[in-house]
Amino acid sequence: MFLFAAAARITPLTATVSAAVLTQFAASYPEFSSPFIILALLALTAVLASRLPNWQAGLLGLILWYLAQTELGDGVWALDDPVTALLFGVQMLLAGTAGWALRRSAQRRHAESERLQHRIEEERERAVLALHGSVAASLTSVVLRSEALAMSGDEKVAQAAQLIATDARRSMQEVRDLIRFMRGDDSPQTQDPTPKVSVLDAFTALAEDLRGHGFTVVESGLSSEVLKNAELEPVRRVCRELATNILKYGDPACPIIVAALRGDHGVTVAVQNTIAARQRDTHMTTGIGLREARDLVASQGGTLTWNTEGGTWRYELTLP
Repeated sequence: MFLFAAAARITPLTATVSAAVLTQFAASYPEFSSPFIILALLALTAVLASRLPNWQAGLLGLILWYLAQTELGDGVWALDDPVTALLFGVQMLLAGTAGWALRRSAQRRHAESERLQHRIEEERERAVLALHGSVAASLTSVVLRSEALAMSGDEKVAQAAQLIATDARRSMQEVRDLIRFMRGDDSPQTQDPTPKVSVLDAFTALAEDLRGHGFTVVESGLSSEVLKNAELEPVRRVCRELATNILKYGDPACPIIVAALRGDHGVTVAVQNTIAARQRDTHMTTGIGLREARDLVASQGGTLTWNTEGGTWRYELTLP
């Protein structure tokens, strides 16, 4: 009988009909009667009240209440004990009330969940509009002003302005990607897997970027002979985080070393820079971006580590 109570969560009407038939069978054959039948009917009543509208649950509960106290097969259609019928009716009413309370609680939770999701969507859209209206607009202005400055005629100024414009365009693309992500854009472009990037190309671009900002970069082993065809999907993210920290805290007067070495266990690319004297008492970074980059590298089977010794900061990317 308890199986019918469980089945009522899936097919309430079928479970009720089956329970009614077995109830009458037990009434006709007393040797199959058991107190568990009454308990199972109460459980079934609670489940019906939690799954069906009130009038349907009430009607089915009334039918079960009636069939539990009659023997239609033997011609007993009337209730033989009004007191027992009353007590059992109260018990079924309490069971139905409990099921109704559970249904109301589930409905309230569902409504609250929908309201919360609606508020989240509103806040997300507000953040998207803020990103588009402030950050993206400001970056567009930076690009336009930088390109105008690049036409001033001064070669050094033009080179610096082009670097600023390039960085601003890259940031604009990242803002667009963030906006698409926040809006849940499921276009085919966003569904395509991110292709792996050449480690050699990424660190060569990092060295050129740092040189463009006035740093002296010494390269060692950055060649196809050492790195060969080494590829890593998040290597650009790694290089971007390294460049951010070096630009913020590095000493332009000291050279930056970018070295690659191939060993028995894979390839290691190390980047070492000197911390500017004015920054040595400042915590280098929150590490949030580096930790995210480290997790991305680890998901691809590599390792990213960093440490500071004296006035130098060293990063190591190792690939199997």
